[in-house]
Amino acid sequence: MIRASALFVVSLGVVGCSDGKAASSADAGVMPVDVRADAGLSPVDVHSIGSKRLDSLNEAQAEALCKEDARRYDPCIQQGVLKQTAAECMSAIDACHGTVGEAPAEFDCRRYDLGADCNVTVDDYLACVDAWDAENTCDNVGYYLATPDACRSVVTGCPRFARVFYRDGKPPPCDPSAVTSPRPDTNVFYGYDGCRPIPSRFVILGDSIAACAAVTQDDCGPLLIGKHLQEAIAPELVVESHAVSGALVADLPGQAAQVAGGPGPIVVWVQIIGNDLILRHNDPDGWSAAFQTTFDYFTDAKRFPDGATFLLNTQYSPYDQCPDPAGGGASISVADDQALQQINQSFFIQPAEQRPDTVTYDEYADWLGHGDNANVRGCPYCGADNTSWIADGIHPNAAGYAHVASRWDAELDRMYGKSCADTRDE
Repeated sequence: MIRASALFVVSLGVVGCSDGKAASSADAGVMPVDVRADAGLSPVDVHSIGSKRLDSLNEAQAEALCKEDARRYDPCIQQGVLKQTAAECMSAIDACHGTVGEAPAEFDCRRYDLGADCNVTVDDYLACVDAWDAENTCDNVGYYLATPDACRSVVTGCPRFARVFYRDGKPPPCDPSAVTSPRPDTNVFYGYDGCRPIPSRFVILGDSIAACAAVTQDDCGPLLIGKHLQEAIAPELVVESHAVSGALVADLPGQAAQVAGGPGPIVVWVQIIGNDLILRHNDPDGWSAAFQTTFDYFTDAKRFPDGATFLLNTQYSPYDQCPDPAGGGASISVADDQALQQINQSFFIQPAEQRPDTVTYDEYADWLGHGDNANVRGCPYCGADNTSWIADGIHPNAAGYAHVASRWDAELDRMYGKSCADTRDE
């Protein structure tokens, strides 16, 4: 929300009046303060009441604060920050100034109040106003604006201000030289236990990420991985995909059942769980059962006598541990991020650490700084390389799939490459 006069936004429930006048508190249906004896005397110096709480101000004091608030506020900012770009914002402000000038806004500051329980001093409120006005500029048009530090005590002491000193939007540009949250230097692969038998089939299971819904087949990550296996390791390899957009973890056994049994080692590449998270379909017991059924299907020696190798992918954070740039909604949000990491640990990393036939790529750790808040929008993992790997807010773009494929290609070279070939020849 844009601050016309924060006092008016809160007291009267309006963002600001186009004619520069606000209705009285009586018109807004709020109880006006009692008219004090000093209400009609000499004007109050707002600096003399700096230590007073907002909910203790009499009418003359409140009027003085309102006028000081208006004096610090350029009403044309409201028109500018509604634009899409900084240039459009500046143009709108210049046009506004040409019409109304640059004089302070004139609000009817009489007979209104802030209600009870607003434990905020006048000095703290004005410091917050200045901090907010320093952020609410054309340079930040369209960006998410968090509550400034100087406003935190104000919002806490008077929660009705929370909607005033905060704005949804995409995260602001980051400064790589000032980054405080570098991407974690963690292991991105788990479960490698030695050389694996050369595969005869490469099977892809999962959801729209595995089905490459947002890119062409030429840029499809799992298909690129299969192609690398064919070209570098197993020329006769057969690649087949049973991934389906919108699939849930519960659909894995059904996808597995479409894979016919037969001789030759089989590799099963799995990317799934994103739709469960988006739909808030939290079913750990059901997930465990579906994964176990899928593992059992491919490890049935009667069906696949030469064994199977499972290649699992954790779910990355689409927003880099930042607010959804679209403002939230049916997507993986900041609030879900800790739960996402635990889900990755339990259902993807742990199986790799416990099963000798499973290897997991931790996309979550590797992806931070490259999600939908990446590049100039990187937050909080801002760095020299914040190339965006997201196509549409959720799915990888071509660069994202290329990175995933390059990671798996290197791991598969370790699992099947020259050193393993030398061991097999002994």
